[in-house]
Amino acid sequence: MDVREAHVDAQVAADVCLEGQPQVADTVDDLRVYVRLASIDGAGGTLASAGTCFIRVASGLPILSTITFDTDDLDALSTEQAERVAMHELAHALGFGTLWYRHSLVRYPSRDAAGDPVDTDRDTHFTGAHASAAFDAAGGTAYEGRSVPVENTGGPGSRDGHWRESVFRAELLSPRVAPGQIEPLSAITLQAFADMGYPVDASRAEPYSLPGLAPVLAPPAGEADPAALGRCVVIPGGRAIDEGRRLVLPPDRVTVRPLGTR
Repeated sequence: MDVREAHVDAQVAADVCLEGQPQVADTVDDLRVYVRLASIDGAGGTLASAGTCFIRVASGLPILSTITFDTDDLDALSTEQAERVAMHELAHALGFGTLWYRHSLVRYPSRDAAGDPVDTDRDTHFTGAHASAAFDAAGGTAYEGRSVPVENTGGPGSRDGHWRESVFRAELLSPRVAPGQIEPLSAITLQAFADMGYPVDASRAEPYSLPGLAPVLAPPAGEADPAALGRCVVIPGGRAIDEGRRLVLPPDRVTVRPLGTR
């Protein structure tokens, strides 16, 4: 993916996006992601969190993003699973699930304006044409709900920011990691980036087909695999930067939101 360079000749102060992040006052090409290892919530909880910190005004695509990996959970992952978790979080850093609202790509959200969960009878779905076509090609024509189905259960960090677990099961951007499974990067996920405005190479998609018919809305209580590893927390939003102008953002003008909160 290649997006326009962003000239941030400014006071984007240290630690605004992430603890340990240095001051930003240079040219960002194309996206800068700050990564840290930290204890989030202990073993067996959240594997990682990711979000966008500053975004471009014109395109709505990110300039600065963040990822935090939970050190309490990394040892439970194989090397290949850890690589897949990193790919998953990088997708959120690029805007998957974190910038969908800004691009008007989600209908019937399962969270209210404050980020709190609402009823699970909403068929939350992603409306991008490219991803919808890829969903159909992967077997989605037999699906009775609206495509592409988005997670509408679980915590606020999973809802509205991932593909629906009960439909996709083992896919890179479903919210949970199943033990012993390596989740593929499907054409559906790649084409979701195309719907956001990224140029994508569809040939890089990995083989994936939907695992059969699944509940249109929420699965029955207790259906989720109790052995599934953790979950991911997405942090939506981000402050806009007009990359064509000089912009100064002193520390007292920026709201700092700790990772893992909404």
